[in-house]
Amino acid sequence: MVVKWLRDAPWITPGRVSIYPKLFVAIYAISFVVWIAARHGMVDPKGTPIGVDFVNSWAGSHLALSGHPQDVYSFSKIHAAERAAVNAPQVSIFGWYYPPTFLLVVLPLALLPYLWALAAWLVTTGTAYLWVLRKIAPCKQTLWLALAFPGAWINFLNGQNGFLSAALLGGGLAYLPERPVIAGTLFGLLVFKPQLGIFVPLVLLVARQWRCMLAGAASALGLMGLSLLLFGPNTWRTFFHSMSLPRILVLDQGLIPYCYQQSVFAAMRLWNVPLQASYAIQAVTAMSAAAVLVWLWMGNCSYRLKAAAVVICGLLATPYLFDYDLTTLGIAIAFLALEGMERGFLPYEKSTLALAWLAPVLERRVAGDSGIPLCALINIALLALIAVRATRSESAEITAAAGIRREAPT
Repeated sequence: MVVKWLRDAPWITPGRVSIYPKLFVAIYAISFVVWIAARHGMVDPKGTPIGVDFVNSWAGSHLALSGHPQDVYSFSKIHAAERAAVNAPQVSIFGWYYPPTFLLVVLPLALLPYLWALAAWLVTTGTAYLWVLRKIAPCKQTLWLALAFPGAWINFLNGQNGFLSAALLGGGLAYLPERPVIAGTLFGLLVFKPQLGIFVPLVLLVARQWRCMLAGAASALGLMGLSLLLFGPNTWRTFFHSMSLPRILVLDQGLIPYCYQQSVFAAMRLWNVPLQASYAIQAVTAMSAAAVLVWLWMGNCSYRLKAAAVVICGLLATPYLFDYDLTTLGIAIAFLALEGMERGFLPYEKSTLALAWLAPVLERRVAGDSGIPLCALINIALLALIAVRATRSESAEITAAAGIRREAPT
């Protein structure tokens, strides 16, 4: 019974898919109101501000607008700006690890007070995220499922850029078949967080999407050139000098607990695998993901499978990955769910997609309590399901072609 329950997922019914996302959204709203009401001012006793990581974006915008963009890479100066943002000396430090291109994205934020800027940021990027998901899966339940997706909720609470990353990557994948120039422009704008789209150039090369590649290069270089013009070469030099800090502090030393991280590398460290061996396993995972992508994009499987694989392989390839980055996982889930709805679901596929949808809200507790790196394992499972679907698709085409040859007149 348990096997059948997981294999066929009879508990996932249209009625539940319609009702449960709305209940999730209601729970989120009530929780948020209670969370805000329990605070005194904009920072809790632990030094966590409303919007959490957004304080970093607002502080970076403030330093850039005041004529000191290179100061974002100084811990003392960015921390001073963060304390000023929420008027709280006890606020925790949030380091700036982004390239200067992200300063262009957040530049207008400090023109508004902190809370107004946070609201504008979440509404603008969240709307883009919802619009892209609606374009990928134009179903009546898409918006509710997207709003209720725990990855989106975590990004909302953290004030992070996951909505923007998902909108750019998902928008590029949605537009690629019909509007490659628009797709390339969106891909190029993701240069502020390139690890999530690390395989986009590879698949565009395999698919011979030359116009998309040129548009992406122009978009990325244009953003980089504009940041160089506005913020000066010293800001870029300071960024390059600081590039090793995230690796040393977050990956090597585990300054942020490994159970909070979602990569294969973090899973290895969670299992006490030695540092260099963890990097080696992460590298093998990335190369394997690249090989799978090349095979998929050279084959004749559904475009939705290819697009979902780009997202999942990007999540598997980077060693630096957090729960708010899993907002992009919603893009892959949308592609795969629509594929299953139109062509039928594989055994265990609906259960895996449901677990992937829930994973962002479960992974910290599961990893912390049991040592099971839930999200890394789910991403591997999703990629395996894509490979099975692609293999079946190619087998069906071969069988159909053989039947046509047999029936052809001699």
